[in-house]
Amino acid sequence: MVEAGRAILAEQGIEGFTLAAVCERAGVSIGSVYSRVDSIDGLFLAIHEHVMEELDARTVEIGALASRDDLSTDELIETVVDGVCRQFADHDGELRAFILRAAVDVHVRDLGVAHAARLASAFVEALRPRATDFPHDDPESAIRAAFQIVFDTLSWDTAFGRAFAANAPPSGALRERLSRLCILMLRSR
Repeated sequence: MVEAGRAILAEQGIEGFTLAAVCERAGVSIGSVYSRVDSIDGLFLAIHEHVMEELDARTVEIGALASRDDLSTDELIETVVDGVCRQFADHDGELRAFILRAAVDVHVRDLGVAHAARLASAFVEALRPRATDFPHDDPESAIRAAFQIVFDTLSWDTAFGRAFAANAPPSGALRERLSRLCILMLRSR
């Protein structure tokens, strides 16, 4: 049922996320759904929790990139930015629904803020060992600012799509542009 709900969110967005649609996709009755969750909101929150657990596992992997001595500093920045971009790309439909719902649901917003904080910490953790390569008075603040630019750009892009952004690059180029921007931001004074 959770997988059916995830598929509906990914394909049809929050607008198509109904009990009838989930039941049809899962091949179960509405009574079967209500035996597991108390409402469509309960199912949404179960899906949200499931996706956040997946994202948190991938967030730990981003933080672990700090040990990648085989990468140059620029390559490490690219790899870290790529890890964040992949989180958004691999869960685009679900994250769109979560972001849009967070605008009106304080619980979903609080969970999203908590995940964003963990992701920011992993980003900083991954790049902190290279702080001496960043010619800034406060390299950690520069890393946090780079994360915020990446996160805000991806959140905006996920929530509203390329057509909504001014001067949006083609879909494949956004990751590359964000990596280049972070390299320039962190490696230049």
